[in-house]
Amino acid sequence: MMKTVKQAVISAGIILLAGLCSANVWAAVVTLDVDNSSGSPRLVVTNNSAQCPGGPLDCIEIGVGNQPHMIFKLNKACQPGGTEYGLVDFYVMEHEKTWPAPLDPSTASDFCADPATGKVNLSSCGNKGKDDQLKIKNFNRKKVTVYYQVIAKHCTGGDTIEMDPEIRNKGKG
Repeated sequence: MMKTVKQAVISAGIILLAGLCSANVWAAVVTLDVDNSSGSPRLVVTNNSAQCPGGPLDCIEIGVGNQPHMIFKLNKACQPGGTEYGLVDFYVMEHEKTWPAPLDPSTASDFCADPATGKVNLSSCGNKGKDDQLKIKNFNRKKVTVYYQVIAKHCTGGDTIEMDPEIRNKGKG
C-alpha cells in the first residue's frame, strides 16, 4: 500500500513538473531592450528562443504544427532603473515596411489581427499587453512569412519607437 502511494506521489510530481516546463517549451520568448547608442532610441532584440535558422536575431520561426504564444518582454519597462518606454501595440503585415496595410484574412486570423490594418487585438485569443510584456497567440495554420511591428511608447507619453522584423510560420503540417 505504501509503495503505491509513493509511486502516485512521484507520478503526480513528474506530471506537475512537465506541465510547468511545457509552458516555456510552447512559447517563443523574445527579449527586447531600448538601444540609445545611435542617438535616437530604438527597440532591439537581445534574446530570441525561436530564432530563424541562419537568420538575424530578431527573426522568429514557428515550426510545423506548433501554435505557440509569442512573448515579447521589455524588462523593467516604465520602472525605476528600467527603460523609459512601455510596449503598447503589435502589428503583422505581409509586406515588409508597409504599416498599416491590408492583410490576408486567413493570415490575420492566425494572430487575431484586424485584416484592414494588421493591428493585433491585445484583448482576444489569449493575447495580452502591458508595459513590460506582449503575449501574442500564433495559430500558425498556414505557411507564410509575415513582418511584425512592435511599438513602444515613452512612459510619460509622446514619442514612440518600433522595430519590424519577420516571422516565418511553417504551417500546421
